[in-house]
Amino acid sequence: MKNYLFPILTGIIISLIFGKYLMDEYGKGTTLAIQQTEKLYFVQQGVYSSLTSLEENTTSLEFYSYTILDDKYYCFVGITKNKANLEKITKYYKDKGIEVYAKETSVGNKTFLNVLEQYDNLLSQTDETEMIKTIEKQVLAKYEELIE
Repeated sequence: MKNYLFPILTGIIISLIFGKYLMDEYGKGTTLAIQQTEKLYFVQQGVYSSLTSLEENTTSLEFYSYTILDDKYYCFVGITKNKANLEKITKYYKDKGIEVYAKETSVGNKTFLNVLEQYDNLLSQTDETEMIKTIEKQVLAKYEELIE
């Protein structure tokens, strides 16, 4: 019995060490299949049937971003996580005579969500129209850079 115990224990210990090593190496290059998303408020200016129509109807906008879904061009002028900031952004455009709508959308890009949180903190601390404009311009630029 003694002759069998040592090789069996050695085999188990070596198997555990190799198993741990393989699991550690396997886990380094993998990501979770389920990505966490957060709901954001997209401030939408309009929906257009063509790029030409979008360009013709957005000449009064200093900046915007658009997304194509189902052959429609959705024009966005702001993005935020915060309802109070949503009110600031929509008020900014309504004061300029531009009709906008809030649309909830889920986004899972962690880098963008972190950047947006920083911009939202800045936006929540100001009521100046120039700051609101500058912050939203940067948010849309980051959205285009990191998501589209």
